[in-house]
Amino acid sequence: MDKLISLCMIVKNEEKTLSRCLDSVQGLVDEIIIVDTGSIDTTKQIAKRYTNQVYDYEWTNDFSAARNESIRRATSEWILILDADEYIERDDIDVLRHYLPTIKNESISRIALTIPITSFVGGGHNVAEGYVARIFPNNSGITFIRPIHEQLSCDSGELEYRSFSFYVYHTGYTQETMLEKNKSQRNLKILEQYSSNHKLEPYDYYTIGNEYKMIKDYENAYINYMNAFKGLSSATPWYVGCLISLIDCLFGLDRMKEVNELIESKLVQWKQYPEYFAIKARWFNQLGFYDEARVQYEEAVQIAEKLSMQNIPFWLISSDYGRIIPFNQLVQYYSRKQDLSQTVFYLIKVLNDRPYHYLSLIKLINLLVQTESIDAILQLLYKLYPNRNSVEIGLLFQVSLEVGNLSLSNHFFGISQEMSIDISPSQMLQFAVLTGDQDKYIQIMKNLDLSSDMKLDIILPLVIASVRWREPDYLLVIANDPTFYQLYILASACINEEELIISPTDEEVDMLMRLFIELFNYKLYEEYDLLLKRVSSSMLINSLANYYYTHHHLELALDYYSILLDSDELNAEGYEHLAHLHLNQGEKDDGLKFLGKASELRPDDIVLYTNMWLNCKDSLTRLKYKNELFRKFPHYVGIPIFNIK
Repeated sequence: MDKLISLCMIVKNEEKTLSRCLDSVQGLVDEIIIVDTGSIDTTKQIAKRYTNQVYDYEWTNDFSAARNESIRRATSEWILILDADEYIERDDIDVLRHYLPTIKNESISRIALTIPITSFVGGGHNVAEGYVARIFPNNSGITFIRPIHEQLSCDSGELEYRSFSFYVYHTGYTQETMLEKNKSQRNLKILEQYSSNHKLEPYDYYTIGNEYKMIKDYENAYINYMNAFKGLSSATPWYVGCLISLIDCLFGLDRMKEVNELIESKLVQWKQYPEYFAIKARWFNQLGFYDEARVQYEEAVQIAEKLSMQNIPFWLISSDYGRIIPFNQLVQYYSRKQDLSQTVFYLIKVLNDRPYHYLSLIKLINLLVQTESIDAILQLLYKLYPNRNSVEIGLLFQVSLEVGNLSLSNHFFGISQEMSIDISPSQMLQFAVLTGDQDKYIQIMKNLDLSSDMKLDIILPLVIASVRWREPDYLLVIANDPTFYQLYILASACINEEELIISPTDEEVDMLMRLFIELFNYKLYEEYDLLLKRVSSSMLINSLANYYYTHHHLELALDYYSILLDSDELNAEGYEHLAHLHLNQGEKDDGLKFLGKASELRPDDIVLYTNMWLNCKDSLTRLKYKNELFRKFPHYVGIPIFNIK
């Protein structure tokens, strides 16, 4: 075969993401084969701009059948499988094309490459990574089996799986996409249909459990994982994955005694890997034993680093257990301790492992701008992002805007202009407001059509501009919009110096939080105060106080906490923050008092009771706390950690 790589895809209604995927493989693949299973949007028209091999296929609720239809048409030596909501890292193109021809041995027909799929989950700012077989030789004996969560099968024997660092990014499981496509419900329907016609095998129960876990139906997930786990050999390739998923469900069901039993009776067989220590740390953390959790997370990191230095795969099911999971948890631990140097240390660890971990980058820069020079911050950022490509510079510009740092924003805006990087209208509005460039703001607004798409990312800069420059006309576009009406009357009252107080709903508080945080970050303190004095909401003040506390603006946080304490309106999170602040300073009595108040407001939180018990030095009071803990949580009686302490 003269061609090296065929991209084989199945698609349906993927007009939003298909171009990004196909653009990313230009120069990598020699042919593109797309099987469409019933699109009613412009997916096929988009596909035909990239290839003349676009085929219709009648959907039969069977992903394997559709995938096999695509690969049977391939004419290259190797096949690459991608979904439309995935794209590749352009820097890896040459690496893969140079590597594949080096695989020359007698078993080449049975080799499959597993590659890291980085999935953006939740709101899109969190990531998960797993290795999946996506590259294999174009051999008639290799096909997909199972209608969903399809697997490769080879007629001529067992496949030999090899890991290869070729990064694929997947956006299909962000909250927006999951809601749009309702993927888990779709998958469960396919599995139900399959189960009505087939006797389910352990792996089928495992895949059903995965779908229930995805939608947080832990009870049904647990039942299916148990059916999969019965009689399963520990040598089965997906045994550990099933075991850890089973443990995840027990965490979700608050069955902590059973979690510990599975960790120490089953998972302990793999204590040479970080999964054991990271999951044990999670158990300690969820019970409130923070110091014990820290030790286990650090052990997970050390094991991963030791094995990695020996060029040995250091994970069982995911590298996350030796890297991103403990790094994130150690950030939280040291942030709770107000240990900023260690917090920064582990944030850098997070970003070395996940450069696009957006929230961690924001937290890091927020901390650094409080203590470091701009030159020092830039030096660090360029170590974290050495490629300085359009993706990295675009990310750094966006984060600089969100943090509201004028110097960093100017720096990365200048580089974006030099590199001709596209900047969104909302970013341009933010930048104009941050830099105080009213002429630029007016120019952008003239070219912006708000009639069809009124998003908060556009509206907030508009509101801030109106109060910054005392321009009530800027607000007219939201005057009749019920979603933003409170923002309109609040900003109007501020500009016109009207005596007016608003009482926002919970949803409006979320919107106001973003407004006040941006005003604070932009150092528009006068506008901040003028607006805040016109809002009556203890929920908003609590949210602001807790935000400032977690972002280490302690003086401001304590001012708000004092106001809320005086009015007896402080929430449980605020009491917990004050408790840890006093405990960190060795002020045990005040710390215990605040933990007690937090437990009154959040009586079902085991962590609060555990921390009262652990931090009390008086034996009689300590016993009282322990008895109260067991009275509230009788299912925790008999868990060994409570007997040891």
